[in-house]
Amino acid sequence: MMFEPDVTLTDYVVTAECFLFVYLLQVRAAGQPLKSRQRSLQFWFSLFFAAAGVASFLGGTRHGFFPDLESPANQFLNVAAMVVIGLSSLAAWAFSARILFNRLVTRIVILLASISFILYLYCLLFISQSFLVAIVNYLPSAMFALLVFVLVGIRLRERAAWTCALGILLVLVGAGVQQAQLSLHPIYFTYNSVYQVIQAAAMYLIFKVAIWIVRAPDFSPLLSLGHQPGTQDSA
Repeated sequence: MMFEPDVTLTDYVVTAECFLFVYLLQVRAAGQPLKSRQRSLQFWFSLFFAAAGVASFLGGTRHGFFPDLESPANQFLNVAAMVVIGLSSLAAWAFSARILFNRLVTRIVILLASISFILYLYCLLFISQSFLVAIVNYLPSAMFALLVFVLVGIRLRERAAWTCALGILLVLVGAGVQQAQLSLHPIYFTYNSVYQVIQAAAMYLIFKVAIWIVRAPDFSPLLSLGHQPGTQDSA
């Protein structure tokens, strides 16, 4: 028996969508030599979508088949989903830094983001397992990614960057909708379902720029010293 079918099915749709994007990121880049910057972006974007997909699968399974909030299975799936959301936040820090900075600065950002992820895990395990904790954790990475793609859009006048910025805004809107519990129907299309629909649209928009930037061999970090935006970067 499936409880909350609207939530479960929309979660599973997002899962399928995200893993399709991971597949396409691998296939579209196959057959062409990738510079280390492109491989790095391919990895971090793939991790971002894979983590988002796993989080949606865990969330859908929890809502659909383990509705008892006090059961060990429900609590495990809840914590596991938020851990994976933390990984998607780490990936967002990484690909945003790689777009904006050179390799050295990117490594520093990833190190700091990794420390933040460890602190996030500690908070989940020992302080609070509220979904608000996950939102507070990924909000800074989302804002950073938004800033990066706005800069790309302004400096390179690239439409795909503005598309991604819109996608990130939708991620934030979705989080707001979920916290405000805005639903289309109290039973058949709850606020969690609305959140997943918004997430599906956001993931598609972010993928549009991910596939573009992974396949752009002449795109270099915007703030890389000694380079002009759009010129080749071998790092």
